[in-house]
Amino acid sequence: IDPDAGRTQAPDAATLDAGLFNDGSDLLAQFEGPRKNIRSRLEAISFRMSSLQENELPVVGYALEEATNHVIAAHSASHWLSDSELDPRSPSLLHIDLAILALLNAADARASTGVGAHQEQVWTGELRILMIEVLDRVIGQVETELALQSCMSVASPACAEATQLLQEATELRELMSGMDGDIREQLDLAASIWSAATGALITFR
Repeated sequence: IDPDAGRTQAPDAATLDAGLFNDGSDLLAQFEGPRKNIRSRLEAISFRMSSLQENELPVVGYALEEATNHVIAAHSASHWLSDSELDPRSPSLLHIDLAILALLNAADARASTGVGAHQEQVWTGELRILMIEVLDRVIGQVETELALQSCMSVASPACAEATQLLQEATELRELMSGMDGDIREQLDLAASIWSAATGALITFR
């Protein structure tokens, strides 16, 4: 239910397409390409997460609710300039990193009760994949923008700054690719990549 978006009734949970953001108007159908793909997957994750909160222990349910709210925030169409371009002024990593952190807290809380946290681990893995796709997309946008601005042949201050930031983002992305350690460290690195890549795009705006 989202009155600001014109949705005044709860979704029909009996159908696969009926998630937190679908009240029969097929809102996602209007989006094609990466925007539709990423937003649809975020919606599916948030729907599955919300469906398990009702019967959870409070200490686990609170963390799951927080994670779900961050995924809902990441799902916002306002983060996109077009079907394929992310808005560089969107919140860092679209809040996907905050959702992952909340899921890690939920997993810790569940483990403290003596129960395995398999589902939280699955969602964390899915969100990590989405986060990486978002990073690669915004880095690709920088590369496209540099080409459009003819930065290979034009020595402008904006081109110089954007090129330096792209190099920083690319190097950090390569470093992240080889990381197998604590996911919290990966989140910190991902935030730095996002900052560098979006900073490069903002230099032309």
